[in-house]
Amino acid sequence: MSGSGRSGVAGIAAIATGYVLLWVLARPRGEPAGGFVGELCGAEAVLLLSCALVLVTLLPFIERAFGGLDRVAVWHRRVAVAGVLLLVPHIALAGSSSHRYATSLGLALGDVAVAVLAILSLWALAPSLRAARWPGLVRRMARASYERWLTVHRLTGLFVAVALVHGAIVDPALHRSTLLRVVFLIVGAIGVAAYLYRELLARYFVPIYDYSVADVRRLGDTTLDVALEPVRDRMTFSPGQFVFLVLGGPGGWERHPFSVSSSPDQRRVEVTIKAAGDYTHDLFDRLQPGIPAKIAGPFGGFDYRRGGHDQVWIAGGIGITPFISW
Repeated sequence: MSGSGRSGVAGIAAIATGYVLLWVLARPRGEPAGGFVGELCGAEAVLLLSCALVLVTLLPFIERAFGGLDRVAVWHRRVAVAGVLLLVPHIALAGSSSHRYATSLGLALGDVAVAVLAILSLWALAPSLRAARWPGLVRRMARASYERWLTVHRLTGLFVAVALVHGAIVDPALHRSTLLRVVFLIVGAIGVAAYLYRELLARYFVPIYDYSVADVRRLGDTTLDVALEPVRDRMTFSPGQFVFLVLGGPGGWERHPFSVSSSPDQRRVEVTIKAAGDYTHDLFDRLQPGIPAKIAGPFGGFDYRRGGHDQVWIAGGIGITPFISW
């Protein structure tokens, strides 16, 4: 990992560690140790889940800090899973305690948030699990289409907001410490704001270009080479970058990431697609010239000029596309 890639990970680690220290130093007097640790785990879970929401905003400085959106995606998943796992000790230690702030509404919100976040996390991890050894529900999750998974996954921010309200209502440490309460609300508000930006505003800040499918070449039985002609403005990019491509037509307008395989000097943008899922198989069978398209991006920083003098490039299958662009 490059130095720039380490800065993002170091930042996440520093924020998570600093938040724990803040809670320890600002612990209200008389707070039972077990319950306080459970409350701390819940607050740290909200922090990590808020960080996970920030990581998927596609903001350029985040991509640079982690050394590419592929690494951002990896750490988004790791941070989110760590946050959900912290809900286990939170429930075990804080959930069993009774106090005057434990209202029925607050507890119900907590139950909903925990249940839904656990299901969403399981769904996100299902494709990487050995589904054959799991119950039928997990197998069905693992086989769900990308678009269906993405639609459900995008609900995560709503239930982070529910968890935030739950903590503000029932957490006794937050009621007894103004500092912890203010910081907790700021942390959660940042996560919710990142979610709202991603869902409602990002489309107005990420460059989107209108293209149309100019040519479609089928290379063998599973690979598709698609040439896209700009309708108005032409996207500029560097070799090794990727885009989010949305193709129109019947059953279209699904957003998927694809590496650019053409040179930046060409007027057309070319992407090479392997038919590896339901959507890409459908593209292989039906995509024809003339279909409208939208390109968002570019993203990524796969630039060999940042490496050393002696390099070894390794690509498997469709992974050769950024090398073709170079």
